[in-house]
Amino acid sequence: MRTYKFRIYPSKKQETQMKKHLWIEKYLWNKLLEANKKKYDETNKFLTKLSYLSKAKNFLCSPPSGSFSMNMRSCGLA
Repeated sequence: MRTYKFRIYPSKKQETQMKKHLWIEKYLWNKLLEANKKKYDETNKFLTKLSYLSKAKNFLCSPPSGSFSMNMRSCGLA
């Protein structure tokens, strides 16, 4: 089996965009995990795919920082 290693050299703008993207992923993961744990504790059932999608949009439309929500272009998810 062959493996390959790749190294990227992003510009400052690309690096900023990647950091923002990773922050969004971390925020969304933690919020959905929290919602899933809460649902399981209450009903002994997990969230469905449709529930995840609706909660994800709700979480992304109301993030904790104002500058982040401005970048999301009014929940159009840029």
